[in-house]
Amino acid sequence: MPDLQMAQRLAAELHVPVSYLYEPDDDLAELIRVLGGCSPDRLRELLTQLQEG
Repeated sequence: MPDLQMAQRLAAELHVPVSYLYEPDDDLAELIRVLGGCSPDRLRELLTQLQEG
């Protein structure tokens, strides 16, 4: 497992959130990757929808 600084550099290079690199579940990792590219407003909107559903 890379140390945090290495993971941050790798994530920046890959344009993914750092947490993506550490998530062992492929489906959750994909959600992290996709959601990491959303705007804060879109994230709040999606969270609200998920919490209501």
